[in-house]
Amino acid sequence: GLLTSLIYPLQWQHPILHIVPEFLTTMLDSPIPIVLGMTIQMNQNTANNYPNIIFYSIDDDCLFNHEII
Repeated sequence: GLLTSLIYPLQWQHPILHIVPEFLTTMLDSPIPIVLGMTIQMNQNTANNYPNIIFYSIDDDCLFNHEII
């Protein structure tokens, strides 16, 4: 996939969940590296609850966290 081609020659060994329902955003508390796909509405709501998480918007090609929203 696209994500794995971005980190080539490294290999991602952790979970990638493409689009998750909002109730699974609690996985952001997991102690392992994880890539979760969300809608932009979910990102904005979730970012306020997880101040230590950095989000990447594919549509806007930018990084953001709770302070930037």
